[in-house]
Amino acid sequence: MVDAMADQSMPLCRQQLHQGLKRDHKLKHQGRLQFGLFLKGAGMSLEVHTLFFQRDFTRIMTSEQFNKSYSYIIRHMHGKEGKRASYTPYNCLKIILGNPPQSGVEHHGCPYKHYDEQNLSALLTKLKIESVAERDTIMAHMKDGNSQLACAKHF
Repeated sequence: MVDAMADQSMPLCRQQLHQGLKRDHKLKHQGRLQFGLFLKGAGMSLEVHTLFFQRDFTRIMTSEQFNKSYSYIIRHMHGKEGKRASYTPYNCLKIILGNPPQSGVEHHGCPYKHYDEQNLSALLTKLKIESVAERDTIMAHMKDGNSQLACAKHF
């Protein structure tokens, strides 16, 4: 279900996390938090959330390794572990002001804030944003530091 809706129904920051998960079969800690809380906020149950991540992570590790190292954080996000708080998805400002991803190994963050012009332009081309006016507006917002406006124009 998530796979089918990712490209149409997720903002670019979440699409990048989803694509990173599908390509690498894992996400680093900040990516798991950003994407996991988004999925939870979209209504994904604890059980489905665990199965969703387990399906990809177990392509590069055993189920036992996944359960030992990664299922706890999912239960924690849903308020079933730790201080039993139910966490909410990260808002745009938290993502924009957060630590930038390390190139190539992390997928969290805001593409309009954390990507350089060349990488964002290449990504927009890959996403088939062919209207020159639309691309120029998005890139102008990015250059001016208006990440949220760039996202709103695209999404």
